[in-house]
Amino acid sequence: MPSGRALLVIDVQNDFCPDGALAVPGGDEIVQPINALMAEYDAVILTQDWHPQGHSSFASQHDGKQPFEMIEMPYGPQ
Repeated sequence: MPSGRALLVIDVQNDFCPDGALAVPGGDEIVQPINALMAEYDAVILTQDWHPQGHSSFASQHDGKQPFEMIEMPYGPQ
């Protein structure tokens, strides 16, 4: 069985950094610590969530909703 440690980096995107399309306050502050951790692991796995244009996750698909407002989806609040 293979041994070693893996670092999972989940959904870190430029869009979440200041001036990004989905900017989050301080969104860029996580990048340097992640980069520093990468050297400590045998494997690094990066993921990115992606939605096609017109996806139900976008506020523009819900009348009267703005980005970051909560909506009720069939599986629960989003």
